[in-house]
Amino acid sequence: MEFVTNEKLTIVGAAGMIGSNMAQTAIMMGLTPNICLYDPYAPGLEGVAEELYHCGFEGMNITFTSDIKEALTDAKYIVNSGGAARKAGMTREDLLKGNAAIAEEFGKNVKAYCPDVKHVVVIFNPADITGLITLLYSGLKPSQVTTLAALDSTRLRSELSKHFGIAPDKIENCRTYGGHGEQMAVYASTAKVDGKPLLDIIGTPALTKEQWVEIQTKVTKGGANIIALRGRSSFQSPAYVSIEMIAAAMGGKPFRWPAGTYVHNHGFDHIMMAMETEITKDGVHYKYYTTLKGVMEKEDPTNPEFVVPAKLKELYEAKDFGRYALPNGDMPACFLTTNDITGGNSGSPVINGNGELIGAAFDGNWESLSGDINFDNNLQRCIAVDIRYVLFIIDKLGGCKHLIDEMTIVE
Repeated sequence: MEFVTNEKLTIVGAAGMIGSNMAQTAIMMGLTPNICLYDPYAPGLEGVAEELYHCGFEGMNITFTSDIKEALTDAKYIVNSGGAARKAGMTREDLLKGNAAIAEEFGKNVKAYCPDVKHVVVIFNPADITGLITLLYSGLKPSQVTTLAALDSTRLRSELSKHFGIAPDKIENCRTYGGHGEQMAVYASTAKVDGKPLLDIIGTPALTKEQWVEIQTKVTKGGANIIALRGRSSFQSPAYVSIEMIAAAMGGKPFRWPAGTYVHNHGFDHIMMAMETEITKDGVHYKYYTTLKGVMEKEDPTNPEFVVPAKLKELYEAKDFGRYALPNGDMPACFLTTNDITGGNSGSPVINGNGELIGAAFDGNWESLSGDINFDNNLQRCIAVDIRYVLFIIDKLGGCKHLIDEMTIVE
């Protein structure tokens, strides 16, 4: 059996329903042969280990321990579900006091026993806060700690699928951002239903505004609904999605959903929240760039500003991006910088530290409008088109390869 890595993965809280499901999911995904299960409840932990042994998995080295030092020593990846579970009538915030203390102790243990860990995923509630506490006490870099924040997005996908009576795969790009709780922002602007923008459907007989509000409420209360139906908190969905996160950190398949990450800009001060992120071997980063995929998602044939040429669609569908694609196969379109921009700057070259042209400035975010009076580096951003997108359009869409041949292109 081939594995993504051979490095040690430790699952904290492995005797619980989430932890045991995470262990089995990690094995079935082929993440690593070296998995250590930790839980202070020794009998339950041994029972989980025995069940995994009885599965007959090939090539696995599954160990278990109730000694946190043994569990964390040499661990390169950790997923922690080891907090108190949510019960009927409780909000995520009701768990704060006890689970905050657990997160503090966990962070200190990471610092003491595995300071060289590569990535940690924290999923016990309230995950934004327990993740932040873990980050503060572990001494890790912000890019090394993520929290589970994807379930509201997957729940939005599910609710839209049920409402329209179509397969979930026909519901695209569902996104929720912000704090992982009932204040999570449930967005319509990114989603598509069977190829049609959700925004174009809301307010029609197919989905009235009242029905949309009802769906938003169902999404934010999705966890409470699981408790009401099953008599216990969710465990299958958080287990699966959190292992998808750690898989991406190992260098496996890209993570498909927003993740909780540390934020200290854009007006947010030292918090963990759900953002549009990218999780790789280098850690988690919320994206500062857009791709051709976003152009396709915003297509509107009735609006001259959002018409997409047929040939560009063909290139996108074929992933025919030539030499201009990112390593992950995406075609970059635009990116943000912390530069200032003012009226008349559109088209100005954006130069990197090596004196190379990497883009052309053309706009700023809403906050940049006040930049001429008072520039705020925490809020104001310049928007530039990526030079790779320009070259792609010239070469692949325009067919002007002779212009490309006249340029010196650094790759």
